[in-house]
Amino acid sequence: MEQGIAVVDWVCLAASVEGSSHQSRGTDSNDAFATVVAGSTAIIAVADGAGSAAQSTIGANVAVDAAVAALQEHGFASHEPNLTHEEHLRAAILSARAAVLARATELEADPRELACTLLLCVATNEGIFAAQVGDGAIVAAVGNEYRLLCAPPRGEFLNETIFLTSDEALEYLVVTHTEVDSPRDLKHVAVFSDGLQTLALDLATDTPHSPFFNPLFGWVIGTDASESMLTDFLRSARVRDKTDDDVTLVLLADRNAKAPVLGKVSPSPALGEGSLSPARGEGSPIGSGARARRRAVFVTIGAAIFVNVGVIAAVVLGVSVGVIATVAIGVLVGMAVWASIRRYV
Repeated sequence: MEQGIAVVDWVCLAASVEGSSHQSRGTDSNDAFATVVAGSTAIIAVADGAGSAAQSTIGANVAVDAAVAALQEHGFASHEPNLTHEEHLRAAILSARAAVLARATELEADPRELACTLLLCVATNEGIFAAQVGDGAIVAAVGNEYRLLCAPPRGEFLNETIFLTSDEALEYLVVTHTEVDSPRDLKHVAVFSDGLQTLALDLATDTPHSPFFNPLFGWVIGTDASESMLTDFLRSARVRDKTDDDVTLVLLADRNAKAPVLGKVSPSPALGEGSLSPARGEGSPIGSGARARRRAVFVTIGAAIFVNVGVIAAVVLGVSVGVIATVAIGVLVGMAVWASIRRYV
């Protein structure tokens, strides 16, 4: 493949919003991101500062800036000889870690106070290269399937993760490379912090959730997509109802690619097999009226069942017993309706 020719037309949208838990405490988001698109090469970095670390926001910002700068100066842009792309990514992670530790020294702070995770990926004509320390994930649409390039690690305890400032950080560093037969095979990429994991991934099988990504990428390659609209989406009830954590999402898409309607997915090479059925015809994730109509239908049906069951119980069993039965059955019906709403809406 001839180098230096842009064969894709990348559009990159990124947004980060503070979680409701941070809003209640009056604190800003601990997430940070940095992106660079130059021709057919795109670089994305996302960091999530530890909520328990006093200056983790500083650490996250230093990490993404240093990682991207390292790749621009010594990595993919310069084509430095004797180093593979994977080694360039490892070097960028090392540069980011060194920068965070140096900033901690400047601030006379314990490095743990600047603790953060780091996701880094580079999309090129040759494929996509990804690196990860900590949680969050990177998903790519390659050919006709979604692939989980970097997955959130599974620790011994819930919400346990590794940070860039940890002594053992490099032991947990994951670097992957996904080659493509044609530059057009790599259509879209999503990089996101752990706040979106429950929405974007099927955590039981460690696979991307196609109904989340299909409408998003279809919207990004449209003409009206903007980062302010992406920010509104991340602040919407659809996201807020699932997480109270900070959320950061970077979407990279080829404008020349068709809107994806993918149902087949591939896990990370280190993970087990899994698949998801095709999406159920979602439209744009920004302000969906169909979702509101489905919710209204479920609520109406649930209310009708509740009233009718109550009337029948009161007539057949007597008023006093009927009241008790109505309350009990109503609770069960309400739980069933709520479960349906969460499943399909």
